[in-house]
Amino acid sequence: MARLIKPGQTIPFRLPKDTPEDIIEYLNEMKEKEGSSFNSKVTSLFIEAIYKKKAEKKDVVSFPLPGTLTEEQQRWINNQHTRQALGQWVYQMITQPSKPVDVVTEPSKKKKEHDEETSPPEAFQISDYHSGALDGFFDDDD
Repeated sequence: MARLIKPGQTIPFRLPKDTPEDIIEYLNEMKEKEGSSFNSKVTSLFIEAIYKKKAEKKDVVSFPLPGTLTEEQQRWINNQHTRQALGQWVYQMITQPSKPVDVVTEPSKKKKEHDEETSPPEAFQISDYHSGALDGFFDDDD
C-alpha cells in the first residue's frame, strides 16, 4: 500500500528527459535568483498548478485580492479549513444572498428537524406574557 502524502513531507521527482529547454532555462534562472528559497518558490508553482488542475474538475471561482498578503496571511488563507469556510461563505452569498450566513459546515440533523417544524410566522410570535405589556405601545393617538 502506498504511503499517503502529508504536509511537510518531501516529494522527490525528476524532470522528464523531454522537458522543453525554455522551462529548464527558467528553472535555472529562478534557482540562481532565489538561492535558498528556490525550493519554496518551486513548491508554490507546483501547488498553484495543482489548484488549476483541480479547478478544471469542479466549479471554482478565483478573484484578485486588492492588496498583497503577508506570509502569515498567505499561510492562513491556504489552510484547508480556511479555504473550505471561505468557499462555503462565498457559495452561500451567491446562491442565497438574503439568508443569514451559516458557519456550520454540515447542518446537524437536529437543526434540520427544528427548521422543518418551525415556520417563520411561529418563530416571531410574541408570547402571551409579553403581549399584554405591549398593548397600546404602538398607538400613535397620544
